[in-house]
Amino acid sequence: MLIGVPGKQLLGTLKSWRNYSGRSTRREYWTWAAFYFGAALVIPSLGALTSTYSGALGVLVGFSWYLLVPAQIAVAVRRMHDVGKPGWYFLIPLYGFYLSLQPSVVRPEPPLDGDV
Repeated sequence: MLIGVPGKQLLGTLKSWRNYSGRSTRREYWTWAAFYFGAALVIPSLGALTSTYSGALGVLVGFSWYLLVPAQIAVAVRRMHDVGKPGWYFLIPLYGFYLSLQPSVVRPEPPLDGDV
């Protein structure tokens, strides 16, 4: 089982795969991106080791991608929201990557009572 902050962030991302509103921090986004890249290397390697994608392994590979792709899209959309852009900007390849590197947008806090 994954332990620590990265593990909690990965589980949080997987649990919120249907949440396209809100924000994802840089840490959450890049933790997920590293996991997703690792999975993109490991999962197909399983098929290469057995030299076939037939049977149960093929179902496992296909099913794992159906689980990971919606979470990847959701975290990318939330990251675009965090930098102050609409979520569909992640579809623009180089610009979306550039924005994912930007720091979070700090929203001004509303004035307290009596402050003007």
